[in-house]
Amino acid sequence: MGDTTSQIERPLCVELDGTLITSQTMWESMLAIARSRPTQLFLAPWWLAGGIASFKRRLGRRTTLNPQSLPYRQDLLAHLRTQADAGRRLILTTDDASEVTARAIARHLGLFDDVISRGQSGGPSMAQAIHQKLGHGEFDYVGHAATDASVWAEAKEGLIVGGSEGDHSPGPGPNQPKMAFAQRTDRPGDLLRSMRIKQWSKNLLLIVPMLVGHRLQLDHLADNLLRFLTAFVAFGCCASSVYLINDLIDLEADRRHPRKKLRPLAMGRVRIPTPLLLATCLLATGLVLGTTLLSLKFAATLLIYMVLSISYCLYFKRMLLLDVIVLAGLYTHRIVAGGVALLVWPLTPWLLAFATFLFLSLAFVKRFSELVLANGDLARDARAANGRNYTAADTDLIRSVGPASGYLAVLVFCLYINSDDVAKLYQAPQVLWGACPILFYWITRVWFLAERKVLKEDPVLFALYDKASYLSGLLILLILMLAKFWP
Repeated sequence: MGDTTSQIERPLCVELDGTLITSQTMWESMLAIARSRPTQLFLAPWWLAGGIASFKRRLGRRTTLNPQSLPYRQDLLAHLRTQADAGRRLILTTDDASEVTARAIARHLGLFDDVISRGQSGGPSMAQAIHQKLGHGEFDYVGHAATDASVWAEAKEGLIVGGSEGDHSPGPGPNQPKMAFAQRTDRPGDLLRSMRIKQWSKNLLLIVPMLVGHRLQLDHLADNLLRFLTAFVAFGCCASSVYLINDLIDLEADRRHPRKKLRPLAMGRVRIPTPLLLATCLLATGLVLGTTLLSLKFAATLLIYMVLSISYCLYFKRMLLLDVIVLAGLYTHRIVAGGVALLVWPLTPWLLAFATFLFLSLAFVKRFSELVLANGDLARDARAANGRNYTAADTDLIRSVGPASGYLAVLVFCLYINSDDVAKLYQAPQVLWGACPILFYWITRVWFLAERKVLKEDPVLFALYDKASYLSGLLILLILMLAKFWP
């Protein structure tokens, strides 16, 4: 579309859903209701029974979206600003959004002269509505899908956005739209990023029971490794489904976060229905693998993990102290699940106590680093650190309680060395004392790095990419081997 005089004189109609924004206001409204009044979603089947127009109308009455939080197509916005500066009349059109929401978006952008919304009616088609508004004059239209074909057929010229021309072509004809602004959605790479495959590395905790239980006999090693790999993939699928659900729940908050706003879903590079479908498939895959290749007990641990994780996403992560307790429990649960998968059961109280205190310290350091990394205004807010119920005034207390929890883990290890249980596994238990200063060093170092604003992510994930953590782990492993095989 060039900026010729005849084009400037024609109004330019721009579809809101999937075009001006890469998302859909109907799905955005459903998520907004799910966050604020989730019980309302149980009424959705009754709303749909009255037809899609009735469904959209009921959504529109129950929520108004925040225009600032929506994922706008920036290249299209730049083009529209150029057109508006040239004096062209711009009209925002929508089949999904309520008129209140559409007009709020128009006011926020300050580009549109008028709004045509069919989100709360089952009346004339969009093409007819545009003609009624313009008095059957000529207009140009910007849309994104084959469902806009009837409007393109009535438009003088059209633009299609969001893919290649062949992807959404309405078919041959004189008003074939021209391709522009080809930002695609649901790319495989963006879907993989949303699944956070690198977070699967946390599932290495599943092998801990086999290591500390000394189940490394060669005659069972291959079978145990196969069981571990199966559990690793099954747990990873379930964990990825949780991450997708969490991104949906935190969508608006992520769009305001300095780093999380770059996530594919927050940027609009992944459409809202896609994570729902993908999360369902991943959960089903994890449960099938766990049930058929391992056991029903392991599948039960996956379900417990899902319930705890989703409860954490919806509720616990906004509760003071309960959030870190549940987060530590989720890490410890991986060790429990590993014991079930690898038939190392029951786990010793020593291991569970050590893991609980250690992960409680790491959960506290995660909250601490979020607070110290936040800017001053966010840290002083009563809902600091992206909705967490901590403020800057809490940092001193967290700085005290967090390391103390880690040192309790070291104390549990010391008591274990002097217990009767240790003699059953080690020839020279006294050698294990060498691991205590290393544990003390590693825990304290993590807190130092958090204080210095170096630790910017989950401390468990950080440890998997930290050279000092690898060195500490290798030294502890060497000490364990010496204690096991000391002559």
